[in-house]
Amino acid sequence: MKIKTIAKYAVPYVLLGAILVFRLSQLNSDKPLLTPQQFDTIVWVEVLAMVAVAQVLYTRNKKLTIERARAETLSATAREIQNGIVPQTKDYSETGVEIFAFAQPAKAVGGDFYDIIPLKDARIGIVVGDVSGKGVPAALFMSVVKTMIKDRLLSGTPPEEALNAVNDEVCGANPEGMFATVFAGVFHVQDGRLEFANAGHTPPVKIGGENSFLKPDAGMAIGLFEDAGIIHEEVFLKKGEGMFFYTDGATEAINAAKESYGERRLLKVCAGSTAKSLVENVTADVAGFTHGLDQFDDLTMLALFYGKGI
Repeated sequence: MKIKTIAKYAVPYVLLGAILVFRLSQLNSDKPLLTPQQFDTIVWVEVLAMVAVAQVLYTRNKKLTIERARAETLSATAREIQNGIVPQTKDYSETGVEIFAFAQPAKAVGGDFYDIIPLKDARIGIVVGDVSGKGVPAALFMSVVKTMIKDRLLSGTPPEEALNAVNDEVCGANPEGMFATVFAGVFHVQDGRLEFANAGHTPPVKIGGENSFLKPDAGMAIGLFEDAGIIHEEVFLKKGEGMFFYTDGATEAINAAKESYGERRLLKVCAGSTAKSLVENVTADVAGFTHGLDQFDDLTMLALFYGKGI
């Protein structure tokens, strides 16, 4: 409550205190200014004023409590809906491939997303994205972009064509000027080929031997300009190798000293015998680095290992 508001509601109480002090000073006076009856009348008026103020405060606080409860309910509902769209964790495996994903919004809902899309002919669609902004607007934009990309990959559209088509469609109806960085790929289980396209997203890490950052074409984020010209690229994985995808909520995590987590530390900690253990190792290291400090960005990760069960 603002100071001016507190002062306004405190006036009756201050006046009553002043009147009582005045009355005490008059008790021993030979010529009191007020008779006992006049004083009682003034006190009753002040009491009524105090009751009125108390009623106003009660009503105001009750309204604020109801509004707060309503906001918390809406926030919880929005979070549950987003969990249905982007689960906090998702484990996927079949002969030849193992995938694990993790998502942690900075607020009740966020703009990060991932998708694991089983396709025909032993292929799997992989999508990881990060929408500009936070909260409900970012979550709404995220759900639209995620659905559009998924529909195109399911129809057999190559990743670069899917992202270019979604970009042009979003640019045609994007009054808020929001955008999303996206890495989309299709993994071929039979030969370990990952065909992919990058729309301004963070470079993934190739796992195996000496881990290294894949260096895809930088691309352009979806929603900025039409005719983005996002290109097709490929990488082959050997059995036992993998890929680690993430949003910048990992590399840009901040500790109490205002230091960023960074790509170098991420590369060093990318280790694990399974997709799940890799994601859990990175998640735990980011949490240890920040020491529980609230972060301003969502955190999303996805790991893929090739050759499992073959």
